[in-house]
Amino acid sequence: MDTFAHERPAVVEVMTARQELSVPPAVTLEQANGFTRYAIRTILSGRGEELLDLVSTNVARRILR
Repeated sequence: MDTFAHERPAVVEVMTARQELSVPPAVTLEQANGFTRYAIRTILSGRGEELLDLVSTNVARRILR
């Protein structure tokens, strides 16, 4: 059964990587500033591995496309 072939509402479960970023076509200065602040806070709080996981997940996807 193809869920998208029906005109009625349906629930679709999609599995994604925990650290997958959704990047808009154009990144604003405010968005870049917010991400920079997140990265700095993450490193300063001792969660650098979280940031490395984020980078490795998203860089690998860009390279393997």
